[in-house]
Amino acid sequence: MHRIIITAQTDDNSLDVNLSNILQLIQPLASNSQWDISELDCSGSSADELQQLADAKTRVSGTDLLRLATNLTPLLDGLFSGYFEGKNQPWISIRAADNVGYELQTENQEVLARMRQNFKNVTDMTYFTPEEIMVQYLKEWAQAQIDQTAQPEVRPDIAIIVLQLVDKFEALKNRLKELEEI
Repeated sequence: MHRIIITAQTDDNSLDVNLSNILQLIQPLASNSQWDISELDCSGSSADELQQLADAKTRVSGTDLLRLATNLTPLLDGLFSGYFEGKNQPWISIRAADNVGYELQTENQEVLARMRQNFKNVTDMTYFTPEEIMVQYLKEWAQAQIDQTAQPEVRPDIAIIVLQLVDKFEALKNRLKELEEI
C-alpha cells in the first residue's frame, strides 16, 4: 500500500480537503465500493445518520456515503475503508485527522495521481515498522531533553518504549551470539 497525507490548504484555488471532494475524485470507484466506517467524530446534517451506520458496523454503499459526506461540516475524525464486491481486503482507506487533513492508503496509482493533481499539500509517506516508530519517538524525546525544551512531566510511555527497545536489543544480541557459534 502507498500512503499519502493531504493537509488542508485554502489560500489558493485548489479543492478544499474534505471527504466529499476525495470521494468525488475517485469516482466511479467510490460509488462501486462498500465502505466500513469507524472512529467517527463529525457534525452536519447527515452526521447522525452516518454515526448510526458506523455504530451498527454496517457496510455502507458508495452512493450512500457520497450523499452523506456532502453534508458533513466538519468531519473531525473517521476511518473509511472501501471494499470491492467479494473482496476481504480494502482497496483504499481514508482517515480523517482532526479536521486538518486526510491520510489515504491505496495501491491504485491513478487515485494517488488524482490526489496529487487536485490537492496542493500532498505528502508521500513511507511505512515505518513499530520499532522504527519507537526509535524516532525516543530520539525526539531525547532531543527535547538535550535542548531543554521538554516539559517536566512523568512519561511512562517513554519508559515503556525504552524497555521494549532494551528487550529487542537483548534478543538481537542473543541471536548474534547464536549465529557466531555456527
